[in-house]
Amino acid sequence: MNHSENTGRNSDQDIDQNIDQDTVLRARTMLLGSGRLGLPQEVEAYRVLAKVSPAAYLPKLVRALVSYGYEVGHRRGPERRLPLHAEAADAARRIGAGHPRRTGALRDALEAYEHALFELGRRAEGRAVCEELAEAGRAAFERGEVAHPAYGSGRLAVALAEEGRHGEAADLRMRGAGAETGVSFWSAVERAAELEAAGRHEEAVAVFTGP
Repeated sequence: MNHSENTGRNSDQDIDQNIDQDTVLRARTMLLGSGRLGLPQEVEAYRVLAKVSPAAYLPKLVRALVSYGYEVGHRRGPERRLPLHAEAADAARRIGAGHPRRTGALRDALEAYEHALFELGRRAEGRAVCEELAEAGRAAFERGEVAHPAYGSGRLAVALAEEGRHGEAADLRMRGAGAETGVSFWSAVERAAELEAAGRHEEAVAVFTGP
């Protein structure tokens, strides 16, 4: 799933001047109030402010939407949280590529979104979001934003394995081989298990014994 990256560098002056300033003022007042806002009110305020100051408020909108989606899902089921997590994913994609919080926000939003899709049985869509997350992690690694080349690819590996595509899952898990500063025993077990399931027995043994 390919999505173009918005630069996210819009200033307040770059945004649609038709945004109602009373609405903006009301949103700011809500956030500055002395009382603690509930998640629905936070989401409402951040939706407005993300339009006028995306760099500052899109990451906050993502966080609020993800949290609110889980809250709604706990009470009403995954079909009710799906739209909120879809909105979180869209908001995260709009965060500028150079923003220091983009990678983490995108990971959190896409993970929440794909979980909801899988829970509703929408596997093809869920796998596509997993693919997007894995690609975002690879790109973040190439830009030096994360330390591991397999960042964000774990859920895609699981989805592929569940479909019997063990060779692809193994290759994906092997993407991080040699990158850890202290190899996790369980990550090694996961790699070996996928290699074994794919019929690549010698490679599975080599995970623990070395070349």
